[in-house]
Amino acid sequence: MNATAPLVLTQSLLPFLRRSGGRVVNLTSLAARRPLPYFSAYGASKAALEAASASMRIELRKHGVDVVLLEPGLNIFIINHYCVGSHVLPSL
Repeated sequence: MNATAPLVLTQSLLPFLRRSGGRVVNLTSLAARRPLPYFSAYGASKAALEAASASMRIELRKHGVDVVLLEPGLNIFIINHYCVGSHVLPSL
């Protein structure tokens, strides 16, 4: 979901983005480059999104479309509580 949904959405909007010279903004995470215990699937999906965004940036540049990654900082509560403390993630 973290990688697939943004790519499918971008692909469906490409005709409009090319015509308008728009911008693609993808939200990523430090977990894509810094492994954390119990976050392997999340980190892998964000790394996939970063790689796809880098490729899209090259491909879409000639159409005047920018591709940008936003990477907010780590949530210290999550790291302290779930990775350093109990080592157990909450049930969803």
